[in-house]
Amino acid sequence: MMLSIIIVIFLNGAIFGFYSYISDFMGRVTNIDASSISLILMFYGIANIVGNMIAGRVLTIDAKKSTFILPFALIAAYTGLFFTGRMTGATALCTVIIGALVGLNANVNQYLITQSGSEAPEFSNGLYLTSANLGTTFGTFICGLFITAMDTRYSLYGTFIFIAVGFVAIVLKMGTEKQRIVYQNRRVPL
Repeated sequence: MMLSIIIVIFLNGAIFGFYSYISDFMGRVTNIDASSISLILMFYGIANIVGNMIAGRVLTIDAKKSTFILPFALIAAYTGLFFTGRMTGATALCTVIIGALVGLNANVNQYLITQSGSEAPEFSNGLYLTSANLGTTFGTFICGLFITAMDTRYSLYGTFIFIAVGFVAIVLKMGTEKQRIVYQNRRVPL
């Protein structure tokens, strides 16, 4: 359960740490006007809904693979945004892709917590919400520190750090689950 909580905190922190500053990023780095930012964020929201629908399918097919691949997809999308952030079309495309990944992330995070605490679903749901909110708080704080120290564009460094820590926790969780399965399948000699 602890690794699931850590994963949720860091993946949610990665996403919402930067999302808190995305309008500022588009305004200062990409030089997009306010009405265009609103339009791009509307498509971000629509993509989020699409990501939720995709998550339902991919989690039922292979939840572990979906969980493992998610940080790589997030890194790719945020790296694309970091390097193409001065181009309006590329920023809009990366933002929409990130929106879809956010929908997927929310479902993966909830799956991780509820799967770890399946014997107490109400408690697990409370842990999920608490973990997600902690991630948002810490992510916003860390990304804000990068803005203060460097510039709005570098708030993405906070996102990269959070994704990396989340990925390490995913690898550790998968390793401990594999060990648990091996241990449970061992036969005790008579």
